[in-house]
Amino acid sequence: MYETLLLFNILHLTKQLLHSIAILSVCKI
Repeated sequence: MYETLLLFNILHLTKQLLHSIAILSVCKI
């Protein structure tokens, strides 16, 4: 249970990070 929650949390943070990078890339162009 806890491990699944941790994995979900990591995936969520990774998705936010990729979203932020995408925004920065668009702004840079």
